[in-house]
Amino acid sequence: GATFASFIAMELGMVPTKPRAARDGGKQHYRKLYLAGQRVGLTMGFARLIRTISFLLTVLPNQNSRCYRERFPNPPPTDWIEWITVGLKPMAHGGCNDLIMSGHACVTTTMAALSTSVAGHPFFSLAVWGLLSLDYAVEVYEGFHYSVDMWLGGLVTAMLWRILAPLEEEEEDDDHDEGEDYEFSFAKATQRDWILHILSALGAYLTVVFVPEKLAMGVLAVYFVLTAFVIATQGANQFGRFLLLLMLFISFCIFL
Repeated sequence: GATFASFIAMELGMVPTKPRAARDGGKQHYRKLYLAGQRVGLTMGFARLIRTISFLLTVLPNQNSRCYRERFPNPPPTDWIEWITVGLKPMAHGGCNDLIMSGHACVTTTMAALSTSVAGHPFFSLAVWGLLSLDYAVEVYEGFHYSVDMWLGGLVTAMLWRILAPLEEEEEDDDHDEGEDYEFSFAKATQRDWILHILSALGAYLTVVFVPEKLAMGVLAVYFVLTAFVIATQGANQFGRFLLLLMLFISFCIFL
């Protein structure tokens, strides 16, 4: 739910940035959704690369003694081809020794950084990072990670987010039509808009809550086809962008 809300806040928050507008003589600057998405993707990509190198260099025993028996064949395969096949099988919920640093921390820190940068409000930022710290404490308490895993995951990802800030300073908005309305207004939504948005959002929510993981992958593929059709026929309109956000919501809830 929190991840979904962060995506909606991101979409509704792509509006003029007031501090920059005041600093630049009143000229409005708009954050572009594709640049913010590019920054998010590269932040998580580099974080996952650093994470992979880290747990390959330092292998720690999992705190859960039943981890291997619950996630991998027991006894372990003796044939090397079967052993490699098991190792290459995608594990949506992680393995047993991929601890330093936490992949959970990488993803949630990136989402928190994005949400707080869009909101730009100190109390909202304090609430988000406070809840995230509580989430990290729960991960440690329940034995999913060591404390250093969460600390490094959050710290390294936040630093990567700051390092990649120039990606959003690509170009000035000289080509922006001043008459174009970048804010989504619920007052302008038709009955058809409400029905499409509510049904698609409800479908995504029910998929995450009730549909098994293997079937949820099929639902995600359906959303992908629907999104591609909408964007191909109608352009990147509000509903098309909304479907993209729902795809991200389903993906993160399945794989996080």
